[in-house]
Amino acid sequence: MMRNDDDPVVLTNSVCLLFVYSIDSVRGAEVCQRMSATPDMMSRLYYVCERYKDHDVILCYATGILTSISKYDEGRAAILGCNGSQMSSQYSYGLSMGVESLIRSLQSSDSNVVIFAITAIHNLLLDRRVSLQEIAKEQIKHGLKHIVQLLDDQCFSRNYEFKVIVLDCLQILAYGNRENRLTIKKSGGPYLLLRTIKENFDNQPTEELIETASRVLKSLSACPSNKVDIIEHGGINVLTHCIRTTNHEILKTCLWTLRNLSDVINNIDHGPCINQLVERLLHILDEYTDQSCIITCALGILANLTCNNESIKQYICEYNGVELLLGTIAVALRDGRDFRIIDKEILEPAICALCHLMNQTHNPNLAEDAKLVIMRNFDMFRELMSPTRMISDDLSKAVEKLVNLTFKSN
Repeated sequence: MMRNDDDPVVLTNSVCLLFVYSIDSVRGAEVCQRMSATPDMMSRLYYVCERYKDHDVILCYATGILTSISKYDEGRAAILGCNGSQMSSQYSYGLSMGVESLIRSLQSSDSNVVIFAITAIHNLLLDRRVSLQEIAKEQIKHGLKHIVQLLDDQCFSRNYEFKVIVLDCLQILAYGNRENRLTIKKSGGPYLLLRTIKENFDNQPTEELIETASRVLKSLSACPSNKVDIIEHGGINVLTHCIRTTNHEILKTCLWTLRNLSDVINNIDHGPCINQLVERLLHILDEYTDQSCIITCALGILANLTCNNESIKQYICEYNGVELLLGTIAVALRDGRDFRIIDKEILEPAICALCHLMNQTHNPNLAEDAKLVIMRNFDMFRELMSPTRMISDDLSKAVEKLVNLTFKSN
């Protein structure tokens, strides 16, 4: 019946019936597995998706069938053009008819078609077989710009479940892949991601959406070109809002993103939002003393922000920042954690930040005040100066600089 594609009525009934079979709670799995094992059936589905790409009903049912098939191991292998038992490398760099059909369906004007297509693509990217997942990523990257643009589709502005799926696809494709990160940038990804988070704040906040979107931003923030885009589109303000959460996963991901961005933040004017970020970071030092991963990121950001930025140094000193940094160091040393960890990740950035605060050419009085506070608490650093203490070269240099700045004559 599906071969009779010149009669839209017959074809509509055929794909409708097949779709109903594919989602049947009792025999759906068997039907999908049989279809995926029948090359002629799969080819016919791809052909129908191509020929009737402007026929919303037929395309919806056909794409829905592919989505049902994508739920199963054999189905995902078939859609990717691979033999289920023998992962063929010939499709690693090409584009299978199945993925091509799904990417085309992403551009449909029918929202149901788009939902089916992105769900199927998400299923392909989540395949537990590493070799097949890599093939999926290699093929689906050809539709990456269309996936990014789904964040701009107003039809899905309140469909948070759909957005989470789109964002998770972007995260999988962006992670560790420079080419895909650049494609996301060229497609307006940083702006759309930040807008998606802001819209979520303004409407009905959902932690899952923020958590997934922040993971994409974290991946993008490892790319120099994306760093600038994220910052220029208000990323500091959005991320500062995000790190006010009590959700530790969101907090850690957003802090890591800010840490990646912090080496270029000083090159761009941010207005008052940078002070809000610094204020929140100092609160984090006080609130999360027992969370080394969170403290580590906050210290790394502060160390970068205080490097050659006089206004930030001044704000930190006025906000009791010297005492908070010293308190963080004292806790790290007192708790007796693995010194190999606190050496580089906590002590070094904290001491570097203190050195920056004592080196203020525009505010010598604040620099002197910082020095006096450090001098009163200098005993905590003496064990780091002991010749029997094995510390890293970077930490050793930081301690040496701290000593020189603290006790040098005016």
